[in-house]
Amino acid sequence: MIAVKEFPTFTVRDMPSLIEVINTHPEWRNELRQALFPEIDLPRAFHELAEAQKQMMQAIRDLTARMDRFENRLEKVENRLEKVEVKIDKLEVKVDKLEVKVDKLDRDVATLKGDSYERTLSDKATGIFGRYLRRGRNMASEISEQLHDAEETGQISEQDLTNVLATDLLWGGKIKQNKNDIVLVLEASWFVEANDLERAIKRATILRKIGLTALPVVAGKEWTEDLTKQAIEQGVVVVLDRQIEPASWNRALSEIEI
Repeated sequence: MIAVKEFPTFTVRDMPSLIEVINTHPEWRNELRQALFPEIDLPRAFHELAEAQKQMMQAIRDLTARMDRFENRLEKVENRLEKVEVKIDKLEVKVDKLEVKVDKLDRDVATLKGDSYERTLSDKATGIFGRYLRRGRNMASEISEQLHDAEETGQISEQDLTNVLATDLLWGGKIKQNKNDIVLVLEASWFVEANDLERAIKRATILRKIGLTALPVVAGKEWTEDLTKQAIEQGVVVVLDRQIEPASWNRALSEIEI
């Protein structure tokens, strides 16, 4: 009969003794592992873990390499962008210069148009104003003398004199209805703006200070609806292209004593 060796009940206090036994007999470790984890092949698990770690490290190295390549590409792109920005800056400078040239060209064209239109009005004044005035004539020279006399007597300032003499056309005649003398203070512009109205009104007012019956007149090829309405309300005669707006003429005459 084989004697069965009995082992005392194992407790937590015996853990150091167990560890000592395992350290003393390392060959028992595998048996202990199998006893503790029968469903796990620990050597294989550790091998797979090691392989997984190798694969992870390789993936990290690959990713690092890709990041390096990406950074290189990004740096190249940034360099290209900097060059593009430089080119854009140069292009913007060229565009700014071009805009300045275009603006100057627009102003020059507008000036040429205005000058041409002004000459046309001067040449055609008899036909334009003949419906309302008789004995129409250019009165620039005559009015210039009156202005100089008025300046000498202190009725007007030198600035007033200079202002009126800069008028595009001073056209005089007699009103057909009552034969009274009148002076038309005309500002001409291809495209009429508010300052054209202001100049005509101011210059007509100066002439009234020296005793002349003067009407502000603004002639233009292009009028906005709002500006036309504003001109009539302010007593300015509206000449659209080469046609007087009758309502503006009647309203302007009603604003002065004749």
